[in-house]
Amino acid sequence: MNDEKDRILIAQWILERNLAWIAAADAKVGVVIAADIAIFAGLGAAFSTAKVPNTCAIILSLAAMCALTVALVNAALSLFPRTVGPTSSLIYFGRVSEMTGSEYAAALRAANVSQFFDDLAMQIQRNAEIANVKHMCVRRAIVWSFLAAIPWAFAIGLLVRG
Repeated sequence: MNDEKDRILIAQWILERNLAWIAAADAKVGVVIAADIAIFAGLGAAFSTAKVPNTCAIILSLAAMCALTVALVNAALSLFPRTVGPTSSLIYFGRVSEMTGSEYAAALRAANVSQFFDDLAMQIQRNAEIANVKHMCVRRAIVWSFLAAIPWAFAIGLLVRG
């Protein structure tokens, strides 16, 4: 890996992998949000058909709703845009958007391979941080969704039966 062009290609590949991890987190969270909203809807439907919900059904429903709320908050946090990036980057969209087209073209033309590699390395590191936070939030959302399913199932059973 002595050739600078090979280093650039490898760095680009690593950056693309990190961007794929970010996209994967976004795809997973869509499923979690859809499932959580369906669970909320099922609970609402069960309550609408229940004659008089008993105390246990109400407590279980509240527990499920609290867990689902935590899950949805974590899901929302995973989708929250993280736009802070390197301030001197020729790759990061936030910095690039602050320049005019001609300023960007001149800066890109003036950058040497070493500067471009350093920029890629900063992008890789920042996107790895973003991917890590997103996946941590998605993981929490999934865990809380599964935890919500336990009291939800019992609450539905009590509400439908009652």
